[in-house]
Amino acid sequence: MDQIRVARFRSRTSSMDNIQSSRELIAPQVKTDALHAIKEPIQSPPCTRVQQTILSVCQYIQWCSQQFYVVATFILVPAIAIPALFPHWRNRNVGLLLCLLLRRTLCAVDPVTELLPFCNKQFYHRLWFEGVEELGPNYASAAFGGWIIGAMTSETYGLPPMTAREQKARRENQYEWDKKHADILSPRTIIEEGLRIGDCWCFAGTHGHVAIKLGMPISATKVAFHYPNHRKVIPTQLQQAPKDIEIWAFVDEEALKRVGPPAEALPSPRFTVGQVGYEGTKHGIFASCARFTYEPSKGTHQTFAMQETCRSFNTSVLVIEVADNWGADRTCLYPIGAHGVEQKMT
Repeated sequence: MDQIRVARFRSRTSSMDNIQSSRELIAPQVKTDALHAIKEPIQSPPCTRVQQTILSVCQYIQWCSQQFYVVATFILVPAIAIPALFPHWRNRNVGLLLCLLLRRTLCAVDPVTELLPFCNKQFYHRLWFEGVEELGPNYASAAFGGWIIGAMTSETYGLPPMTAREQKARRENQYEWDKKHADILSPRTIIEEGLRIGDCWCFAGTHGHVAIKLGMPISATKVAFHYPNHRKVIPTQLQQAPKDIEIWAFVDEEALKRVGPPAEALPSPRFTVGQVGYEGTKHGIFASCARFTYEPSKGTHQTFAMQETCRSFNTSVLVIEVADNWGADRTCLYPIGAHGVEQKMT
């Protein structure tokens, strides 16, 4: 019995020794195979010449893009500083270039940013016309509902005198020129957006006026005048710029009872041109709200404040009266803006 047990024990011991020896033989081979697998890189299929060319082009484009971001970041600061110090650099092309540089720089800093500017002509105006954003809406703009009162506006330079029938047809923004005078700009030009040399409304002589019906009644606080860069126009065009300007605001009878008569006023028919007047200004007067000298060399966008007395009432009609210009035989006006506090409807 004991011999049987001893034989079984020996057979078990022999089996375990065989297993251990086989493990010792297999383990080095597994380790060697693993080391070879690590040292030998995975072989990718060979690329064709076309694929290699495409890959090289993509890498070059990526490198150029990175270099452009770096260059744009360094160029942006002097590109903004130089036009700010030298106003004659302030034009649409420079403004759009700065907008594109700004977009590239923001993309380089944060590829998923939502602060990218929209590069259009409005960006150009916001960039160079200081204070436009703070003034608020332009209630004289045609886009905001403003229009020209033809019955209270001086004759356009170059047009023959209007007949009574034409005066009646044009008493309220009915400016439809005939084909013979298609090249002559109407007074509506001064209430449209944009500022280009030559896009202006002119009247003969040094004295004239234009009446603007605002988009809605407001308490007028400021008026804005635009004119092209004085370094980019010829001397004759500078002489056509207005010089002495006075702003008149219409005050109806109800407002007169509430605020009292203004210090300086004119009757409504004072600005009527021709035989047909404007019905909307028959019951009231025009109060003088601002008087100033306009100098084109002081900037392409200039604002002038209304008198405090004119801020106490609401008006829907402004008359821009030019008393003198800078020496030409005609006077030309570029876009004009009217800003203020909107009347609350009750």
